[in-house]
Amino acid sequence: MPLNCSVFCIKNNPAEIIANIKSGTEYSFNINEEENTWISIEIKTSDATMIITRLDSDTAVGEFDDLVDSTLLLAESIDCDHSENKAELLHALHGCTQILGITIEPDFDEICEELLFSLVDICQGVVFTGNLFLNVQGGLVLDIEGNSEEGLGAS
Repeated sequence: MPLNCSVFCIKNNPAEIIANIKSGTEYSFNINEEENTWISIEIKTSDATMIITRLDSDTAVGEFDDLVDSTLLLAESIDCDHSENKAELLHALHGCTQILGITIEPDFDEICEELLFSLVDICQGVVFTGNLFLNVQGGLVLDIEGNSEEGLGAS
């Protein structure tokens, strides 16, 4: 099944992301921009293609702000019994300095999953799939129904 998600990141660290991607041996990748200013990376595993598109608060101000604001509005509107998990999520979204748009096709394979969550870890991020927020371990922080199982943990 294809996956589209966004990673809302507290750390804006494009060179560290590149270093992490370069350390992998189970895939090939293509990047045409400088390590500190890249916008898009294509990664190919044997079973999938992962495209990472980067927005940050300095270079894509309007689009970045709109995406953060709309995601904050959604998260704030969700009724949840685990108010500490929701508060932690809202704090992370307010502190967002970089967003990674992730598309994985045709299937979300193990290599892509490991790479995705390693990026979430180094960026101190939270994954948003459109209907749920996941922490660095892939645990459910909050979904649109108000379910919450874990806080952000290490992110």
